[in-house]
Amino acid sequence: MIFNIPTPGVEQRQRIIKTEFSKLCKRVGAKVRIASSDVSQLAERVDLDLRNINRIVRDSVIEAIGKRRSAATFTLPPAVRRSMGFV
Repeated sequence: MIFNIPTPGVEQRQRIIKTEFSKLCKRVGAKVRIASSDVSQLAERVDLDLRNINRIVRDSVIEAIGKRRSAATFTLPPAVRRSMGFV
């Protein structure tokens, strides 16, 4: 049996990012917030899989706590453009 699981859309990715961010903040007891524009920007990065997105979210919370900031910011890697054709 083969399961075909589609890639989450932008809205689903936004919910995943917000949920993961909230869980991390609650787990470590941090009062850190994130701008909705940052969430949207990260969710639109279709070149990043959910594992990478979760790592970016986790790193942003850790950095905000370490630098004693009330707001976290995502540090996004350069976009990877997938090419077609021969290399």
